[in-house]
Amino acid sequence: MKRWLILLHRWLGVAFCLLFATWFASGVVMIYVPYPRLTEPERVGGLLPLNVEAVRILPAQALSAAGLVEFPREARLGMLLERPVYRFLDWSGRWSVVDASSGALIAGVDAEVASLLASAFAARSGSGADPSGITRIHNDQWTVPQVLDAHRPLYRVAMADAPGTVLYVSGRTGEVVRDTTRNERFWNWLGSVPHWIYPTILRERPEAWRQTVIWVSAGALAAAATGAVLGVWRMRWRRRASGGVVSPYRGWMAWHHWTSLVFALFIVAWIASGLLSMNPGRVFATPTPTRDALVAFSGIRGLEALAWSAVDVPATDGARSRSGRCDGPGAPSASTAPTAEIDLAFVSGTMWLIERSVVGTTRAMRAGQPCTALPAIPVSTLVEAATSLMPGYRIVEWSMLDRYDTYHYSRRGLRVLPVLRVRFDDPAATWYHIDPTTGRVVDRMDRSRRAYRWLFNALHSLDFPGLYTARPVWDVVIVSASVGGFAASITAVVIGWRRLRGQRRATRREVRGP
Repeated sequence: MKRWLILLHRWLGVAFCLLFATWFASGVVMIYVPYPRLTEPERVGGLLPLNVEAVRILPAQALSAAGLVEFPREARLGMLLERPVYRFLDWSGRWSVVDASSGALIAGVDAEVASLLASAFAARSGSGADPSGITRIHNDQWTVPQVLDAHRPLYRVAMADAPGTVLYVSGRTGEVVRDTTRNERFWNWLGSVPHWIYPTILRERPEAWRQTVIWVSAGALAAAATGAVLGVWRMRWRRRASGGVVSPYRGWMAWHHWTSLVFALFIVAWIASGLLSMNPGRVFATPTPTRDALVAFSGIRGLEALAWSAVDVPATDGARSRSGRCDGPGAPSASTAPTAEIDLAFVSGTMWLIERSVVGTTRAMRAGQPCTALPAIPVSTLVEAATSLMPGYRIVEWSMLDRYDTYHYSRRGLRVLPVLRVRFDDPAATWYHIDPTTGRVVDRMDRSRRAYRWLFNALHSLDFPGLYTARPVWDVVIVSASVGGFAASITAVVIGWRRLRGQRRATRREVRGP
């Protein structure tokens, strides 16, 4: 048994040692330079002020122009250069854009328009740089994730600024959907790309990439687990070697033995959790709410169920509507920041207009009542709508979170707050999180997803409560553990290289003879 374990670990180690070293080194890079993305504040900061006075088309007319026969997954009113447009995302993942002034369907944008859009975005976000080059692409290294599939083709617009910014403009909606800088691109070649095994040629084939990561991780886990067993097994607990050293090895083998033994628990847990992140066997439920649940939450089964003719669009200053002035104590005060866009949210059969300013502040107005503005959709309305998320089960508890907790958190502050959490009495003890400012169902978390939080997030990123918020303590712990894992891996690289050189020399001797 020991002999077979040694052979298995030896050759698995030769196969995976360099990948191990790369994983640990790139993981440290990822702590400080994440994969490029356009954050919500960045996106909103680049939007043009909405010209509501130019809106002549009601949402029902725009949906008809887009050819939609049911309410969309997402709907919002914003600007496309100088004209207001409706943007609709249907349930098949296709965006439609309709001119809100004329009702004309906009098929997409060309390179010239994309260049103007990128320039306007840069001017609004503060850089003021002009485009220096534009390329139409399907994807590249920084836009390959499926989250951008609905926006393809994309326009990659290089900006003439010091950070070397590249903006990616959706060929479908004309929105800037991603940005990168020279610094991000450089460090991600040393971070996310090798860590996630993320070359474009593989990642653009999602299932092939997923299976590759699963099998590579499984092999790496076998190498780490057999090494941990052998590391303990080979210790001389009773009969020590000369000098009192309990390891039977010397030189690089001794360094590998000791570093692997000290960091064995971290290495095995880290690789096992990385494997679980790919959800082999689909043992963890998806956090994305189902279409049926979202339709039930909206209360809209078809467009005919909504009184579209009653929909009115508020003016940008919040003090009047298109149908006249707002008077009385319920009239909202004038906004100091111009409106950037208006989301159309559907909750329990009612449309809400979520007005977002250019500085990111929001307010909610019930459709047809633009003179009554609220900071968010009332909690009672959201809880009532949430009862339809799981037919046959009831809500046993709800709470409004105004700070991160064990299960709803982000080290980079990217998850929405405040958020409404509702808990159901179903066998899986399901929770839903709902954003009160937009009326969107954020995610679904059942018992398996809460287990995933511990088996992946806690073990892989050391996101233990009380630790991940205690920075720089968390940084010291995870970087130290990563350095230890890298040391164990780099010693294995040296040993593996020597083993392979020895095998080649032995082969040459056998071929040439004595």
